[in-house]
Amino acid sequence: METKVQNFTMFATANGYPSDYDTLFEAQYIGSLGLVGHVSKRARKARQQRQSDRTRNNLIAHDEFNKAIIDGKVVDPSGDVTKEKLLTYKQERADAVIKSKRDGLYRQIEIIEGLGRMSHLSNGKLKISYQRVVDFCNQELITLS
Repeated sequence: METKVQNFTMFATANGYPSDYDTLFEAQYIGSLGLVGHVSKRARKARQQRQSDRTRNNLIAHDEFNKAIIDGKVVDPSGDVTKEKLLTYKQERADAVIKSKRDGLYRQIEIIEGLGRMSHLSNGKLKISYQRVVDFCNQELITLS
């Protein structure tokens, strides 16, 4: 296995994907369709669909490029994209998702606790339906930990 020194544009061109420059260059035509006179709705939709496909393929190319860097098949000559940075970003992203879920569960419990007479009985305990929600949230918090 030989390691190639390629930036994203070189990688995308070599693998048949649209690069960022191709996607941006074509995107400027979408906005200028009205400047050339009448353009049919069918032509406009077709051009927007092609741009959407190009953008989707560009995202796939970025994923493939990142995977190739992690696997050690490609090295970015600028040093901006490295295996360590990609793995750190991936871990930070996963941690952020878990933290977001945890914060949402805490927020839900706080809202229920703050409802006052609506969620509580006269003796101060939670009503059964609200207690079920709080128990479910607490169980989810345990599984996230």
